[in-house]
Amino acid sequence: MALVAIALVTIAVVTRADEVADAVDVLRGLPATALLAVAVATAVQAAVRASVHWLATPGLGPRRSLMVSEVHVACVNGLVAGGAVSAGLRVSMLRSWAVGPDTIATSLVAIATATSAAIWLTATGAAAVSLAAGTGDGTEVAVLVAGIVVLVGGATVLAVALWHRPTAERWAAWLDGAVEPARQRFEGIGPLQPWVERFQADARALVAGRGPLLVATAVLAQLALAGVAAVAVAAVGVPELTTTEVMVSFAIVRVLASLAPLPGGLGITELGLTAMYVDGGASTTDAVAAVLLFRAFTYLLPIATGALCLLLWRLGRRRSARRDQLGEGAVPDDPPLDGGAHHRLVGHQDDLGPGPGDGGVEELTRHQP
Repeated sequence: MALVAIALVTIAVVTRADEVADAVDVLRGLPATALLAVAVATAVQAAVRASVHWLATPGLGPRRSLMVSEVHVACVNGLVAGGAVSAGLRVSMLRSWAVGPDTIATSLVAIATATSAAIWLTATGAAAVSLAAGTGDGTEVAVLVAGIVVLVGGATVLAVALWHRPTAERWAAWLDGAVEPARQRFEGIGPLQPWVERFQADARALVAGRGPLLVATAVLAQLALAGVAAVAVAAVGVPELTTTEVMVSFAIVRVLASLAPLPGGLGITELGLTAMYVDGGASTTDAVAAVLLFRAFTYLLPIATGALCLLLWRLGRRRSARRDQLGEGAVPDDPPLDGGAHHRLVGHQDDLGPGPGDGGVEELTRHQP
């Protein structure tokens, strides 16, 4: 699917080479203040997105939340099946920061659930606003109906999963059956029923304590991302499009992109936004320029920042490992010559003489500080 999307984008670029070239010329002529405005909007969106990770992971600080968030977006944008790669990297990062496995599992599920709910909430609200203003059509109606179905169904499934004990027990039995082949080959894989019960309790506590704030922050992150698209349109200068129209277009395209297994909604986002901008009255050149500017800051830039965060995390792990090794094997340069236990162990172990029965080993052990 990713190759198909790349092929579609390539065909669109080749067949509309003149318009793409004109759009690039428009971007080259933008003032530095316009680019700075898009950069600031992108930074705000990244901070809000990191807040979702911070709220979903008790004990995780803001700086590390930002690192995990950037790595997640880099994987989702840059890799096929990036969600699975992101989950593995986030587990490794959180474990290295002494976050417990139960907290990690709850965090990953909570972030995915809150983000999906926020995408559909934003799209459903945007479709309702468009229909109320009289500017919507069949697309907005379909998004509104689908959004209501998905949100109601998702809330029902979540409630049953967290508060209906027989359902959790059936899921645990199904998971136990699924991992049985692995359990026969690898030792240490015990029954999953206790883990499911702990996960259910932790998830209930998270929903009761931070659930509403977590979903609200995830919705705010989607609105902030739509805001970057609106700032990009304003930077290019497209008077035919209002901020509301841009945000409604983004919300609808965001839903379509989330349904396709493509890295970062590649292809669907570019073609979808361009088509909706043109349908709203913008010229093709201005629409393409606005979309290219938006994707440069929200698709390409997070890949670079996520790679940088991953590199900084790995370097931090290496420094921590070296400090641990030095701490375990460190010996003072000038051991005290006071005849104490430390002096006898490090400076004059031979003076201990033979211990009873084992040549001094028991005596050496007895004098360990």
